[in-house]
Amino acid sequence: MFPRVSAILPLRPLSRFPLCSGGSEAAIVLLGAPHGTVSLRKNMLKRKRLNIFDLKAVTEEAPETETAPSLWDVEFAKQLAMVNEQPLQNGFAEMIQWTKEGKLWEFPIDNEAGVGKGNGSDGKVQIMMQSQIVFFCSASKNCRILHDAETDSVTIHLSICPPLYDDFKVQFFSSSDLPKYYDQCPCFFWFHTSFLQNKRLYLPRNQLDNPH
Repeated sequence: MFPRVSAILPLRPLSRFPLCSGGSEAAIVLLGAPHGTVSLRKNMLKRKRLNIFDLKAVTEEAPETETAPSLWDVEFAKQLAMVNEQPLQNGFAEMIQWTKEGKLWEFPIDNEAGVGKGNGSDGKVQIMMQSQIVFFCSASKNCRILHDAETDSVTIHLSICPPLYDDFKVQFFSSSDLPKYYDQCPCFFWFHTSFLQNKRLYLPRNQLDNPH
């Protein structure tokens, strides 16, 4: 057994090596064997182009055709929209959005005779801010209640009320048997101080929450 011997030699174009007829370099590998084995490795990257294919036609981009989006594209677009949609930060913005979408409607409330004593003397007011009760008043404590018989309205003047800021909730209570299905009071409303105009806020009855 002969030892394995390998050598890489540059060759000139010869008639007995037809693979080298292109004038490029080839390599001959000699393997140690009883009779010797010769093999050629051709560098295909340096061969001359045969120009079988039109280079311009191959490299020219195919025209794009508009196709309808697939079901997967539509579903992906929906999921992407849900991810990018930012939730509303507070209830006020949510109610404004619902109103724009037609999900909230205003409706009149009639037949209000016989509610409480009719003059506001049995009414109580409670103000909550940051989930805590910050003020409470009744006809005999922390406020004055004035009833106007001509307009059938009640004006409540608060006293010793702490400063109010951001959003807070005003609840109205009565000693009458008015329904108190939600929040344990006949009516209430949320209010944000940025809504003030000329230091005054007017809310008609149909804008109160849970009115009876």
